[in-house]
Amino acid sequence: MDWAPRSAQAISRKMRAAVGLMWGRYGLPIPRELPLYMVCGKAITVKHVLPSDVAAFDAEVDRLHALVIQAMQDLYDTHKAEFGWSDRPLEII
Repeated sequence: MDWAPRSAQAISRKMRAAVGLMWGRYGLPIPRELPLYMVCGKAITVKHVLPSDVAAFDAEVDRLHALVIQAMQDLYDTHKAEFGWSDRPLEII
């Protein structure tokens, strides 16, 4: 809590719990209105694989992970200009 007052740090340590300071509109704890951008893609079919079959289970997880990442990239590339992000690449870490 480098940004918090020293008193908040002392109280936080004494209580052994984090003390958070919240503020929003008009300095009150009312959330600020922010735009929410959302798009939905097509469903991904998942095959049932028993976790006891470790090799098949791991292969299915890897396949699904690759499908989700590719679907996210495709959705971003398709819709990024609509939201004014045509100059921003998607970074999936």
